[in-house]
Amino acid sequence: MEGSYLPCRHYRTATHTVEEEWRMLPSCFSKDEKLSLEVKPPALFWADLHQMRTFADKQEFLNIVTLAQLILSLPHSNAATERIFAHGRREQLVDASALT
Repeated sequence: MEGSYLPCRHYRTATHTVEEEWRMLPSCFSKDEKLSLEVKPPALFWADLHQMRTFADKQEFLNIVTLAQLILSLPHSNAATERIFAHGRREQLVDASALT
């Protein structure tokens, strides 16, 4: 899969780069830090990771944080779509009852 890219037009990130960052992640935290991370909400964890910098003041986990932000921004349900279809069904029922 080397050289393949994530399916996103705006973020041309090689998947092997995300994988490298993922493998580096555990070595960046002490045992105590890892225990505290277990209870931290995911959004806060990724926000903290977004703030981590290298000695050259570059974002340490740019690619994996970007991927996480994309995933966390996806809607968690299709409730809005279902409401639209339910409204359409109600309209059909009203129209059908008007015909009788």
